[in-house]
Amino acid sequence: MVEVTCSTIASAIETAITISRQWGDSCSDETNDVWFRGVNGPWPLVPSVYWKNVNDEYSVLSTFDQLVGNYLETSHYDPWDYYSLARHHGLPTRLLDWTEGISQALFFAFDKWDEKENPVVWMICPHELARISGGDCEIIVPNGSFSEMYLPPITSKTTKQTNGSTLDNKLPIPIYPRRSNPRIHGQQGVFTVHGTERTSIDDILSAQENSDQIIARIELSGFKFKDVRRDLMYLGMRQAVIYPDADHLAKDVMYWYGIKE
Repeated sequence: MVEVTCSTIASAIETAITISRQWGDSCSDETNDVWFRGVNGPWPLVPSVYWKNVNDEYSVLSTFDQLVGNYLETSHYDPWDYYSLARHHGLPTRLLDWTEGISQALFFAFDKWDEKENPVVWMICPHELARISGGDCEIIVPNGSFSEMYLPPITSKTTKQTNGSTLDNKLPIPIYPRRSNPRIHGQQGVFTVHGTERTSIDDILSAQENSDQIIARIELSGFKFKDVRRDLMYLGMRQAVIYPDADHLAKDVMYWYGIKE
């Protein structure tokens, strides 16, 4: 695993770009995807349903699905749409939020930061995670038989592929969701979804021989929240961009005029 410490926003962006270029394309000549995840501290890549010890994810999500319709602009949502929507609004799930943009990841690394721990931006090659978990390098577009095994309620399942191979739902896989709501669109959101095993993604990828080509950890040290919020706004990373609603626009306006929340 690549581990780097950065002390400015500019150096973090430069480091992320450099690492991405060095990684190149692990699986084919056609794709070179890198996903980013910003967190407020040195936390492993484990979804909230596990570290919050939620034992009945299915019931929590079923209640959300039954009640959320009044707040949606459309009723054309499939099970994966509801699952990702629940995660984006804070419900504990087996999904981990990732983004295709380093600027968005930096925003999340410092969003609600209390300055007690150094924030971290994780980087992974999703194609390599897909290869380890599913046998090939394809990022999963939900609604096929393979991805369906990862929907709640999660139980051990297998599925036959057209080539005769058998896949299971033990390890996490990368998911490219339909961008069906403003938040996931503004955040350039993508997901990993854990299966029946709780092993962290950083442990899974770090155990590979080519770990320095598929996972990186950028620690952000020496920052002050008031300074970094200003720097992120220069990058266009405002509250209302990441959370596109009137409440977060109001937060931006209060910040511009120096009004404390």
